[in-house]
Amino acid sequence: MKIFECKDLPIKVFGLMNFYKNGSLMRLPEEMMEKMPQLRQFGSRSTGGRIGFRTNTKNLYVKLVSKTFIRDSFTPQTASSGLDVYIGERTEGKFLGTVFPTGLRGTNPNE
Repeated sequence: MKIFECKDLPIKVFGLMNFYKNGSLMRLPEEMMEKMPQLRQFGSRSTGGRIGFRTNTKNLYVKLVSKTFIRDSFTPQTASSGLDVYIGERTEGKFLGTVFPTGLRGTNPNE
């Protein structure tokens, strides 16, 4: 079994503007959020980011590890801390399921 992190080839990251520049998983660059502070709440999240890779494996195991947990108001856990897994080409992908992170700290949104 091969294990990859999101920064390892052949995985490609899309939709996170600074990922290849400094490894940031934030959706928007810090400079943009400084100029438009109203975007900070949502710009600092990685919602909408995607990873992609090609494989011919018959078995795929996905493990999501997170050091922190942030529960956004009025946002389901699938959107604030999970990821959806699809198989196939981007425009014709078939939904396989949702993965939730392990190793969470502060999972109680009322803390």
